[in-house]
Amino acid sequence: MKKKSIFCTVLIIYSCNINTSNYSAGKGDVASLLWAKDSLGCLNYRNKEIGERLIEQYSIINGSAQRLLKIFGKPNSIDSNGNHKRYIYLYGQICADGKVIKESDSCWVEFDVVDDKVIEVTFGCT
Repeated sequence: MKKKSIFCTVLIIYSCNINTSNYSAGKGDVASLLWAKDSLGCLNYRNKEIGERLIEQYSIINGSAQRLLKIFGKPNSIDSNGNHKRYIYLYGQICADGKVIKESDSCWVEFDVVDDKVIEVTFGCT
C-alpha cells in the first residue's frame, strides 16, 4: 500500500511539471505532450506504438502540417524540396547524459508533407 501511495504522489508531482501552455483544451493529451518533451528520444517517452496511436487518434495522415506540429512538436530535422517537406522525429535513441550516442542504433518516423498535407508516414530503424 505504501508503494502505491508513493507512486501516486510521484505521478501527481511529475504531471504538474508538464508544460501545457502550448496546448489548448482538447488539442493535446499526455502522450503528445510527453512525445514533444522528449526531443531527442533519450527519455524513452517516444516509441513506435505511441507514434502510431497519435497518428490514428489525431488523423495525421491527410491532415495539415500544422496539426502534425501541434501534436508531435518540433521535428528533429526537416528536409525541404519545393512544396515537399519531410519532418523527421527520432525515438528509441541510446543516450548518455542527455545526448545521443553517435554510431548507436537509431529509430525515426518520417512524415512526408506536400502542399501542407501529410501524405505518407514511414517508421524506420538502423
